[in-house]
Amino acid sequence: MLPRAGTTTHEKLFDLIQSRTGLILDANRRKDVAALFATMLASGDITRPDDLVSFLSAQSAIHPFWQRLIHVVTIGETYFFRNSPQFMALRTQVLPALIEKRRQSGSKQLRLWSAGCATGEEPYSLAILLRELLPDIETWNISILGTDINEAYLQEARAGLYRARSFRNETPADVRENWFTAVEGGYQLDATVRQMVVFRSLNLTADDFPSFESNTMHVDVILCRNVTIYFDRDTTRQIAARFRQALNEDGWLVVGHSEPQADLYEGLTAENFENTVFYRKRTATLPRQETRMTRPIVTEFTAPIKRPENHRPAPILDKRKMPTSETTATEDYWARAKAAADHEQWDEARTWLDKAKGQGRFEPQVYYLHGLVELNAGNTEQGFRLLRRAVYCDSNFALAHYLLGDLYHHQGARKEAARHWQFALNAVEHNDSQQVLPYSDDLTVEMLVELLAARLSGL
Repeated sequence: MLPRAGTTTHEKLFDLIQSRTGLILDANRRKDVAALFATMLASGDITRPDDLVSFLSAQSAIHPFWQRLIHVVTIGETYFFRNSPQFMALRTQVLPALIEKRRQSGSKQLRLWSAGCATGEEPYSLAILLRELLPDIETWNISILGTDINEAYLQEARAGLYRARSFRNETPADVRENWFTAVEGGYQLDATVRQMVVFRSLNLTADDFPSFESNTMHVDVILCRNVTIYFDRDTTRQIAARFRQALNEDGWLVVGHSEPQADLYEGLTAENFENTVFYRKRTATLPRQETRMTRPIVTEFTAPIKRPENHRPAPILDKRKMPTSETTATEDYWARAKAAADHEQWDEARTWLDKAKGQGRFEPQVYYLHGLVELNAGNTEQGFRLLRRAVYCDSNFALAHYLLGDLYHHQGARKEAARHWQFALNAVEHNDSQQVLPYSDDLTVEMLVELLAARLSGL
């Protein structure tokens, strides 16, 4: 008989999964794992819980039992050309510079790696991008690797058959028309693109990369986006160190906007692009286009919780767009302040925020942005005060609660941290999981809920 949740056998199982995958299991994932564990015991030859845990500990991640568990705990949220600022930087800056460098050297080869590729939209986006950039692509030696720990995802990726949800608002309008054929069951990716990508199973927390066997040596560009947000800091630091070893000199690492901070990417240099930041193996001058380079505000704080009954907050409104002629003065001032803050021009940002406050309205996003400015400028106490003002103006302001929770947690105030993380979850849990949070760059409701759950499970 399966022990009750929280007893020794379950804890051994949860610890084993975390040690193998690096993933921090929140309460929901633990519940799903426990249910699957019970099914495995009831339907298999091993009927004693402790024996099954021991058996799993002796198997590799490719074992069918492990793959069933991995499928429960991993998230495959992705779509074509996700995060347009990053793909714009790749299209207009990073890849053209690499291509020109290789043309001049006479070695027309490129190696790209999508780590944690899920169902393959990301590496296929890279393949499409290269086909659009290289008129003589047939004369190039191009390697695009997609890896994931979830073999079921990789099988879907190899098939190259996608449904409409793989094409979102950031996906260029002509991608589906130019590279896909409508068939029964969805849209089939063109064979010329599918043939450019090799998919392999790889566990980022294992120590078997970089290696020639896994095709993870001498890589020019590594994309590992929104993967390590589910790992702890030590695991992320170890993975980043191995990524650095895998990169060529002047190679690039691209992570998600919600990933941990630059101090975890030792030996890599942050370089600023329009509304995004990439990491480079060494400092070198990249040919600049006319586009002005900017850096989005980055906080040190990442962000999860118990659900009250019958709680239905107002739906989230996405107010991230730049102002138009019809926007209010407050929104215009906020946008100007955000642009200044992205360039680390703190005094200018404060000037515009003061103008926004002078409109005489309680706008939570103004205090939230001002709080981020002060935190980035090193004024922690002032940042605290402004974030508290933001949630006073709007008690459902999830991002402000999220950051307040992290601030309290860094000070050791666990109870206050949990309270604000709980408020954050309450504010978003009934909204569309794929909705991007207002005043964030790329953080969806689902991602925030997962982060919050990881935070609370660690208390």
